[in-house]
Formats: sequence, C-alpha cells, structure tokens
Amino acid sequence: MLSARRYLFLAVLVLLAYCAAIAPKFIRNGLDPSIFIEAGDKFVDGSRTIVPIKILKNSDGYDGQFYYRFALAPFDISQPGYGITIDNPPYRMQRIVYPVLAWLLSAGQPRFTAWAMLFTNLLGLVAIVCFAFRLSEQLQLSRTVPVLVSLWPGFLIALNRSTTEIVAAAFLLATIESYIANRIWLYALLATLTLLTRETSVFIFAGIFCAELLQRKSFHSLAARGLPIVIDEAWRNVLKHLWHRPFLVNGNFTWPLLGLFQAIAAAFALPKLGDTTYVLGGIGFIVVFCFLVASSNFKRWREPLVFGWFSLLGLMSVLSRTGGPWIEPTGFFRAFTECYAIGVFSLPNQIARRVGPFAIISLAMLWCATIRNLP
Repeated sequence: MLSARRYLFLAVLVLLAYCAAIAPKFIRNGLDPSIFIEAGDKFVDGSRTIVPIKILKNSDGYDGQFYYRFALAPFDISQPGYGITIDNPPYRMQRIVYPVLAWLLSAGQPRFTAWAMLFTNLLGLVAIVCFAFRLSEQLQLSRTVPVLVSLWPGFLIALNRSTTEIVAAAFLLATIESYIANRIWLYALLATLTLLTRETSVFIFAGIFCAELLQRKSFHSLAARGLPIVIDEAWRNVLKHLWHRPFLVNGNFTWPLLGLFQAIAAAFALPKLGDTTYVLGGIGFIVVFCFLVASSNFKRWREPLVFGWFSLLGLMSVLSRTGGPWIEPTGFFRAFTECYAIGVFSLPNQIARRVGPFAIISLAMLWCATIRNLP
C-alpha cells in the first residue's frame, strides 16, 4: 500500500509539472489545444479543415499535424483529407496506435480530437510513472529510477507537439514489465502495440528475440518474441500497397556518429549562446549516459534486454542531422526516448545510486531549458 501511494504521489506530481510547463503556451493561445498540434499552412488548408484549428503561417508544421489527421479518421485514406495533406502517408500511418487512442477518447467527434490527443499524452505520462515504479520494484532498483525516467525532456517535447513518444514509452515499459514477469503472450500483445505506436522499438524486440534464440529458449517463448516483429512488418507492407507508395526514410541515416558531430558543429553556428549551451548540454548528457550504460553492461551483452539496448543504440548512432532528429535542438531528445528508458533500467544499482542525484539535477536543468527552447 505504501509503495502504491508513493508512485501515485509521483504520478500526480509529474502530471502537475508537465501541465504547468505547457500552461503558458496554452493560455497565450486562448486555451486552444490545437496549438499543440503545430499545424503548418504548407500541409494544412484552414479553409477545408473539419473544425477550426491553429495554423502556423509560412510553416511546414510538425509531425503532430499528421497524427491529428489520422485521429480524425484513423482508417480513411483520402489524400488530402479533412484539409490536411500527409507528406508520407505509409510512414505516418505505421504509427497508428496514438491516433486511434485519441480517436477513441474523442468518441470520433472532431471537435474533441485536439483535446483527446493532449489527454492521451497526459495519461501516457501517468502510465510511464506507474510502470517505472513497478519495474523498479521488480528489479529492486534505486528509488531514483522513476524520477530519472519522468524527467526525460523528450516527453515534454512530445507533449508540446502531439507526437508518439509518450504513448510509445508507456507501452514499452509495460512490455518490459510483462517480459520480466514472463507473461509470454501479454508481452506479444504489448510489444505489437508499442511497434504500431513507434516502430523504432523493433530494435529492442529484435535484440530480445536474438538473445533468446542464442539461449535456445522454448518455441512458445521465441514465437511470442518474434510475433510482434512479424505483425509490424506485415502492417508496413499493407500500408505500402494501400497507399501505393514506398517508405521514404533514407534521408534519416548517415555514417555512425556523423549526425552527432554535425549537430555539435551546428550548435556553434547558432546565433544565441543559450541555444548552443542547451544543445551541447543535451548531447553531452546523452553521450555520458550511453557511456555509463554501455561500459557497465559490456560483459552482459548477451542478456536479452541489454542486447536489445545495444541494438537500438546502433540505430541512434546512424541518425542524420540533415534528415533526422539532429536537425533541431530538441529533436534528439525525442529520438532518444526509447533508448533512454531502457538504458535507465539497465544501469546497475550501485551506479544508479551513485550518479542518480547528479543526473536528476542535470535532467531538471535540461527540462527547464527545453521549455525555453520550445516555441
């Protein structure tokens, strides 16, 4: 009962903190939740939208505008539809779970869709805190772990821009909990929902599958680990045929670590010292974090979760600045969300206790700096 009260208290505290962080932007825009969609006039025609939403002039907008389009009608493939043109329909629609959850929460009513997207992410934050606490108890980790997860700046960016990282992280932590508890088919269900929310988690699940294959686990276990990957790939193929278009993701990748160095070089070209400090601080935190997790788990690389984390880290290393998340100061926090969430739970207890307070202070500073750097 005491532990339940403890994580409920932290969940409420986290929810209030995130609400306070977005409140100024919300109030400035007349309590209109569509401001968090960040729709741009390049892809959204305000004269044809089904309900009025905030539209940024002379802007490409952000990913949230495409999730909003699918939240209005998840399986309507008209293009353009509801006044919104989707830049890469099969790529956007592969992340269908977040829009579907918002569509269900809004009861299919367009006037409530923007609110539903916001509330879906807020509920996702509560779920993240709860699952972080449960995992910490199961793994007997330091009490700082749920706080470290909750303060990740990527969640603040996702909340401000109605993107998928919060919901994906909630499903991912629930999946890992089911994995540790050896609930084989619950793992398969939750992993599938995770992949259909944000496909990059496939590297974690593929890593788990490969590690268990090397350990010669039972057929049922391997089937449950592989099924989500098969379903995700099948969904992608369905979308390619449905839209008659391929997935266009090649611009997101480059040589290992090149995107990172490009982002650092670009930081010095920014006009404001504050922006430069923010970018360098954020990238510095990620680099130190990766070093700690990698060095402390190097000898345990055959363990399924660790193997999955190293697999996802490989993906992070080849992300490009020109087409990927390093293109803007806040993008790398979003991209690194899953790698961070799994990495925190991979840290040995003695390291988590030793660096936990310093990490919390660093994250709190980055969290506040992120608020300043968001439009």
